Amino acid sequence: MSSAAASSAGLASLYAAMLPPLPEPDPEPPVDVQAIADEAYRAGFAAGTAQAEAAIEPERVLLKTATAALIAASVIEPDTVRGVFLNLVRALAGAAVAAELQVNPAVISRLVDTALASIETRDGIVVWLHPDDVDVMALYLPVVADETLQRGTVVIDGPSFVVRDSLDARLAVIVEALA
Repeated sequence: MSSAAASSAGLASLYAAMLPPLPEPDPEPPVDVQAIADEAYRAGFAAGTAQAEAAIEPERVLLKTATAALIAASVIEPDTVRGVFLNLVRALAGAAVAAELQVNPAVISRLVDTALASIETRDGIVVWLHPDDVDVMALYLPVVADETLQRGTVVIDGPSFVVRDSLDARLAVIVEALA
């Protein structure tokens, strides 16, 4: 080694000794494999969810449309069914009255008593009833059987008045109150 090379090497080592020490390089952080796997899973799950949502969106729109159509089709308008309902009530109540007259014909007695209570005098009156209802009545008044009257109808004919009452008329008042 030449003296120039030796002096240069000596100067370099002297210079290096005068410099502050170099900081030690930071060690590389440890690799957290679980954190990387978790992040990859979250990213993959989010991407898959977004892809699935995009794929089913047309079916979701069809389902919403079908649901709205079904709801609209199942709406019952009260005004539309009111007449049908009232006709059903009339038919059921009429059948119940007819059955009651068959099972308990004395119902006609109460109807006649109510009609008689509405008049002041019994002089010169005639009670008109359907022939099937006449047998039920034990009146001290003249009773005439009239085939044109419906069962459950009473007509009281007096010198200056006519009183007409029937189970059907009473039923009609009740049904009309429902309308």
